[in-house]
Amino acid sequence: MVDVSEQKPTQGRHLLVACVLIALEVWPVGFNLGAYGTVFWSDLFEIWVVSMVTLLAGLYLIQTSATRPPIHGMDLVAMLLPSLWFVSQAIDRIYPAGPLSAVQTVLEILTVIFALPIVIGVVMRVTMPETLQLRGLRQNAVLIAITLAVCGGSYLIGIRNDLLFTCEDFKVSGDDPPANCFNPPQ
Repeated sequence: MVDVSEQKPTQGRHLLVACVLIALEVWPVGFNLGAYGTVFWSDLFEIWVVSMVTLLAGLYLIQTSATRPPIHGMDLVAMLLPSLWFVSQAIDRIYPAGPLSAVQTVLEILTVIFALPIVIGVVMRVTMPETLQLRGLRQNAVLIAITLAVCGGSYLIGIRNDLLFTCEDFKVSGDDPPANCFNPPQ
């Protein structure tokens, strides 16, 4: 029997951990988008909470750190996107005749496509920096390819959820069944 506590971290383990953590975050977003045609508020809210906490801690670290803080440049912009989307949503509810619906759509898309990967990357960079120390273009390409495969796969499974799940599966879990869920004959 091998004592894994004695083993040194390897690039393969770093890649595996990074892939799993990213997949856990992007899977529900892709599945719900495929099954329901939308990104759920809870997914957006989760992205917002993590981005705000990371942004606030990052701003503090920028002020107090003698070395380069873990959050900088585009990270800060990405951390602001979910908040900008929430503010535009609130303004549109207060002033419904305003021109913000197109802005909201753009901000929502940017939050999911642009901010989500950066938020995940920043959190991983801060909490487990060794995980993102992938060596070489090949491992980075593998990480991106696996992430895209998970996104695409979860979206396609969401679209064709009727092949895997019944309407009852969704009801039992507390979810509304998608329009195309499988309803077996009684």
